[in-house]
Amino acid sequence: MPDDAASVRPLRPPQDNIAQTRQQRDALLQAVVEYVEREKPVSPLSVDELRIHAGALLKAGSLDEKYVDYTAVLISNEVWRPTVARIPYEKRLLLLPQCLRNAEECPAGFDEIGLVCEHCGRCIINDFKSQAERLGYAVLVAEGSPVVMSLIETGQIEAVVGVSCLSVLERVFPYMEAGAVPGVAIPLLRDGCA
Repeated sequence: MPDDAASVRPLRPPQDNIAQTRQQRDALLQAVVEYVEREKPVSPLSVDELRIHAGALLKAGSLDEKYVDYTAVLISNEVWRPTVARIPYEKRLLLLPQCLRNAEECPAGFDEIGLVCEHCGRCIINDFKSQAERLGYAVLVAEGSPVVMSLIETGQIEAVVGVSCLSVLERVFPYMEAGAVPGVAIPLLRDGCA
């Protein structure tokens, strides 16, 4: 992480439909791992199927139903995890959201695919991008599902690791489901770029 104080954003609490503490999120993830191991759902799962599984898990654990979408993402991740793990890094795409940048200070421009990082160190995008590229990942800083699907259709990309807010993940999911694209999602704790 850069030392530049301008790059550090104040911490905001998670939105209401995401478990509020790290401990709660970790406990929910452990419950998901156990649920998937026990129930053995088979990928690809539709949004409706994921929500049914998430609802069952939350009900069994006496957990709040408002976490159903977040839990559905965790279940999808756990179901796809072994498949994604078998795919070489060179065939994976890391999709990062533009909202991780400091828009007021970011010198990066945009091309037809997305943000072209200048590696200035004013945000965490460069850190994530550099680390992923060292492993062999292709990296995009964009929110465009058409771009992702076109890369998948070329055969260059066989799996997607996406970082985004729940609302964007929900919009992109039908594209992933339609193509039976293996993927894991790292949900941000808040929707919106503020």
